[in-house]
Amino acid sequence: MSSDPISFGKRISEKAIAAQFAPVALTPPGYPSLACRVTVPKSAARAAEANPPAVRKNQLSAVAGFLITPEVQLQIHATILEFEVLLADWLRLEVERRGGKVDTVQAAHDANGQVIHANTLGPGTFKGRFAARSNGPHVILLAGQRPAEAQAGLVETLGLAAASLELAAPLGQPLIESTATYHDPKARFKFVYPKSWVARTMAPPSASIDAVEVKIASRNETVAYLRVHSDTSMPGAADGQEKIKQQLLDQLKRAGIEVSNLKALAPFPEKPGLARFAGPAKLSKGAGRVAFALQSDKERWMAVLMVSPARQKNAQSWMRARRAFQMVCASLSTA
Repeated sequence: MSSDPISFGKRISEKAIAAQFAPVALTPPGYPSLACRVTVPKSAARAAEANPPAVRKNQLSAVAGFLITPEVQLQIHATILEFEVLLADWLRLEVERRGGKVDTVQAAHDANGQVIHANTLGPGTFKGRFAARSNGPHVILLAGQRPAEAQAGLVETLGLAAASLELAAPLGQPLIESTATYHDPKARFKFVYPKSWVARTMAPPSASIDAVEVKIASRNETVAYLRVHSDTSMPGAADGQEKIKQQLLDQLKRAGIEVSNLKALAPFPEKPGLARFAGPAKLSKGAGRVAFALQSDKERWMAVLMVSPARQKNAQSWMRARRAFQMVCASLSTA
């Protein structure tokens, strides 16, 4: 079954928008940075908000609700995220907690943070239209729900509302948490990582290899980590990628981590020359996930290795590891 295209309400004429829709300003009590605007039908019934709940870290709080028809509804939520994550991962987990699953997703960044649009399936015979925006660590979420066989006009109405969701007071702060920059002691490479992670230069196994570990820990136990690996022993070698990948797999095996079904992934859009691989892994504490990113220049091969719990095992650490992996890969450069 093919997926529905994500609607942005473009089939609704400007004349109809002016006559039938109106923007609504919303501000969670005490949080002007979460103030937002959304365009909804003038006929939509707004849910009563006697005592709006306080916005809390990592928990969604209801801001407003709109009933467009008896079966089509729209809700606005807000939260404050504590750690740097990919908003698409966060949204996927939120949808699954509601008994649905993400069908189609579009992710982007702007000057104020991450922007996500998605179609969802379920629960039951319902379909959803979601949108989320981050404003520094502050996130607003639009959740629309409709019957699977709803009229096209109602699909477009939810799409228009999602497309109109905007921040009233943007911070101009595109990251959820502050970052740090690691500079290799030999001035060979550098990269940016979330400041809540801890960086440690590792003892080099040979004169041609430099490595650094960046990790998150809980109660002195490593929960997830990334390693950046630089090898100058085979610059420009045609088989360098395979050799570096095998070196990393051997390191994992010596650490008791078994990787299976490693698959090639599409490169990050911001780093088209970066080869990526990922697969499930067996960690000492249970199911895990491993990912590699490899690139070369005239002087060295470089690799970024990620080891994290599986999403089903520790969703928060899995999300944080994926975001840190993306940040390190995007910023990795020769110093």
